[in-house]
Amino acid sequence: MEPHEAVLLAALHVGKKRVRAILHAGFIAWEPSNPKQAHERHQVPLTDIVTVLCSGATFTLVYGKRRPSSHEWRLQRTTFVASDATTAEAWTAEARRQIEAQKHRPRRVLVFINPYGGRRAAPRIYERRVRPLLELAGIEAEEIVTERPQQIRETLLEASLDNFDGIACVGGDGTFSELFNGLVARECRDAGVPMTSASLPRPRIPLAVIPGGSTNTVAFCMHGTDDPTTCAMHLVLGQRAGLDLCSTTSSDPEGARLYASVLSYGYLGDIAKESERYRWMGPRRYDYSGLRKFLGNRGYRGEVSVLLDHSDPAAETSKCVEGCERCNAPVDDATEAPTSDTETPWQVIRGKFLMVNGANISCACRRSPCGMSPSCHLADGCVDVILVNHTHIFNNLRLLLRLSSRKGSVAQLPFVRVLRARGFHFRPHDGGNGSGAATGSQQPIAPSGGKQSVWNCDGEVLTEGEATIRPHRQLVTVFRRPLVDPEEPGCALCS
Repeated sequence: MEPHEAVLLAALHVGKKRVRAILHAGFIAWEPSNPKQAHERHQVPLTDIVTVLCSGATFTLVYGKRRPSSHEWRLQRTTFVASDATTAEAWTAEARRQIEAQKHRPRRVLVFINPYGGRRAAPRIYERRVRPLLELAGIEAEEIVTERPQQIRETLLEASLDNFDGIACVGGDGTFSELFNGLVARECRDAGVPMTSASLPRPRIPLAVIPGGSTNTVAFCMHGTDDPTTCAMHLVLGQRAGLDLCSTTSSDPEGARLYASVLSYGYLGDIAKESERYRWMGPRRYDYSGLRKFLGNRGYRGEVSVLLDHSDPAAETSKCVEGCERCNAPVDDATEAPTSDTETPWQVIRGKFLMVNGANISCACRRSPCGMSPSCHLADGCVDVILVNHTHIFNNLRLLLRLSSRKGSVAQLPFVRVLRARGFHFRPHDGGNGSGAATGSQQPIAPSGGKQSVWNCDGEVLTEGEATIRPHRQLVTVFRRPLVDPEEPGCALCS
């Protein structure tokens, strides 16, 4: 019998109950010896076990368990009492051996902690909710508390990363952005590839983000929650999946930048720019700046050229969950260039917009449970272009109410258009007579008096208006598990 096929059977006690227990096929299962209580059967996959503790004739399973009707995970403990110490030690040794054989689990990680983001809670979150889990799992962590902007990028460009199995950050979306931008920049430098390339090298080290910012959009979309314990548990247990990133380039090649959540011109760009003046207010600065810009109701004229994908996000009802066909398709097939303009045509849209958004993920968060584009996928190599026409302030209120709702999509609003794309280009309009037509044009460009907005790129401000956006399918690997619809909990044998 091969070591991985080892089977253990024993009569144990859990509390005052006598149980029959088995370790087999990657699971530990137990049920009461009393046939009348057979419905109380439990089973835990070894992939969910953080560690096994042993003391004399007692051993304890410490494992993660998803809460019912939720994406949140919690640490559970079940203590077994064996008839003798030899039995307890045998179960502990075999469980540990099989857990250690799971090569995807990290053994040594580099952790960046941003003490300035959001409510400045990252150090406390790490000490109370992350470090104990790492120590429990026997993971060695090297911690760096950042002191200045771009420190993460500078460290990743210069430090040796050979001994790390993962890199994590405790902070918000901006902290995570600095992390993957620095890591991809390092790979590009080592491979001699410019950041503006259509094909960027994939970093070998998987990444994790532990929420500690204001909105934590990326963590929420990846894990279905911004709960730090859940995100830390997925890091510890080590399951991985790909994550798309989008690159934005302008006329300045040095200004190439990657983003994971959304690039937004107009309303959200104005909020990001103005909120920088009120950093002393903490996360409330976004509410204050958002109200000011909402009442101002400024629109911006521009031209959006979109390379369409064959799918229509407005027609989709399914979300990116476990078994997603789009994200599980072979990477090479999903990222092939279009064979003709007929198959994936360019569409040019001109008009006056409240917002122009390129969503790499659904952009869901606590304040917006469904996000900008609920059917946006995490790893399909596409970007959802969300165009919000400039309209009266009451329609803007409808937009904000829809974003904060748990049902529906902004695509259902008549002044919002959502297109799934393999890339797009935006050019702000600051003058001209609006002559000329284009395929898919909604209205001609008219003079706008030279007023322009800025881009909100994962919470950071990019000042150059014209930009080209290109998605890069599964450019980075992240510690995450495929989302399971909380209304339909997955089977323990299949999850």
